[in-house]
Amino acid sequence: MPNQSVDFDRAADFYDQTRGFPPGVSEQAAALIAQAGNLTANSRVLEVGIGTGRIALPLSTHVACVVGIDLSSAMLQRLRSKRHHEPVFVAQGDITRLPLASHSFDAAIAVHIFHLVAGYEMALSEIARVLKPGGVLIHAWTEHDKTDALTEVWRQVTGRRQTPEIGMRMDQRLTAMEEHGWQLAGDVLELPYSVQRAPGEYLESLRKRIWSHTWRMTDTQIDDALHTLQSYIETHFDDPSVPLPVNSTFVARIYRPPLQT
Repeated sequence: MPNQSVDFDRAADFYDQTRGFPPGVSEQAAALIAQAGNLTANSRVLEVGIGTGRIALPLSTHVACVVGIDLSSAMLQRLRSKRHHEPVFVAQGDITRLPLASHSFDAAIAVHIFHLVAGYEMALSEIARVLKPGGVLIHAWTEHDKTDALTEVWRQVTGRRQTPEIGMRMDQRLTAMEEHGWQLAGDVLELPYSVQRAPGEYLESLRKRIWSHTWRMTDTQIDDALHTLQSYIETHFDDPSVPLPVNSTFVARIYRPPLQT
């Protein structure tokens, strides 16, 4: 059966501009991950779904090395173009079948990736396999402020809350790991930050299908939803070109695998 996980080749050219953190926040997120996993200069770390390295490159200053796996050759090429002398090493591959030796990493990182992975349960098993005894998985993602009216309107008109994800559902993020036997270890760490976004800019990003959930929508679904969102913007915003703050929180939860084998 062909792999149904989401490949981000099409997003490589605009990923960093649309998913990147504000200046300085990448370094803070990396420090948060290092703190969460008790990582040191001797730690060997795996990142599944490493993408363009927005987490791995700043994290590499805290650890011995980061090894990354990603489905997308274009995303990995973008990472290589950004890398200077950082100890970040990558390979194209499927995280449900990691081409890595067992018991070879002190920690693994998964940032906003499991919802994109068909058979994410296999990825969890593979991560457990490659962790050393005592190793941890740092599962992290960004939560957007629920008062962000534009995102809420878009979710309502597209039915995103009811639409199944490719892999782990968004509403499972706080329960799925434990359901598969992983144990929460340590405090949940959070990093609040804010970005500036104009309503018109958000509308245009959806029209261009920048966000991965739009890749599965038909042209008719997109057009109908855009029409509704545009009407909302015209009614509620005097000037859609004026940027407004959108508050977000980077969340990191630390887990121990169900069984060290």
